[in-house]
Amino acid sequence: MKTLKDQLKTGNFGRLYLFYGPETYLAHSYLDSMVKRLVGSKEDSMNYEQFDGAIQEERILDALETLPFLAERRVVVLNGMDLFLPKNAKKVEKLASHLERIPDTATLFLLEKEVDKRSRLFKQASKHGEVVEFKHLGEEELVKHLARRLARHGKNIERGTARHFIETVGFELERVENELEKLVDYAWEEPVVTRDHIDRICSKNLENKVFAMVECLGTEKREEALGLFQDLMALKEPPTRILFLLSRQLRILLQVKLMAEAGHSPGAIASKIKLPPFVANKNLRQAGRFSKERLLLALNKCLEVELLFKQGRMDLEIGVQMILIENSGNGK
Repeated sequence: MKTLKDQLKTGNFGRLYLFYGPETYLAHSYLDSMVKRLVGSKEDSMNYEQFDGAIQEERILDALETLPFLAERRVVVLNGMDLFLPKNAKKVEKLASHLERIPDTATLFLLEKEVDKRSRLFKQASKHGEVVEFKHLGEEELVKHLARRLARHGKNIERGTARHFIETVGFELERVENELEKLVDYAWEEPVVTRDHIDRICSKNLENKVFAMVECLGTEKREEALGLFQDLMALKEPPTRILFLLSRQLRILLQVKLMAEAGHSPGAIASKIKLPPFVANKNLRQAGRFSKERLLLALNKCLEVELLFKQGRMDLEIGVQMILIENSGNGK
């Protein structure tokens, strides 16, 4: 990313960029800054063209060859089109060949969450352009990011409080930024952001609430687990969404448990489940509260409840409560 920062300072940009990875907010932030330097406002520029959705190879190639209007360059953006996946390999053969001869009058940006590094398109992009992977920020990086952002508003935050903020809202940068805006507005007269400010104004991430619910299952705190579920229902969270996230969390725990038992390192596990290392470590600790058999039983119960709901034979709110009751041991 240092190269991108340097280019933003100097204004010396290349002809081809591939941004990929799960932290799409950061990727789009860099894209917006670079586009602004290249052509000004996207909305007002006749030298900006963006493609989303279906792959239209000929139109993309035409856009790259079109001369800029009263400017030195035009920008073409291909956003989230799954260009690098095997299923689309034949649809981008011409584009892959064209990457080595993009004219000096154009800059092409490719943005994807996932790429197949074995694909010809990826190899061509790596050879002829700038390839940057945008991973989720680690916990320490997020803590520093929060401190910098709050400092711009004349506020401080202690490290422990910053971690509490991350635990509350999650690690996705877009959500972090949105919750930070609320926090700054709420604590506008206060020089130091506190846990109380966070608890009063920040919306707790649904995934974190479900994580806490599963933690209660692991520690056999049945009433607390049911209380967390009722809190979600009071907030009008759809039971279908809660069941989906509950099943997902149990699958993650089973996956990390099996990988840990097979001797995989925490870093390898984090990479496999596509979560920041500090989040993967939290899942490893939680997985230690369950046996494989117990996780499989809980997952099977989730599947059973989902099937009965789809068949119209069970109310989903009751079904989720049954999952929590049957999988919280003999706890209270």
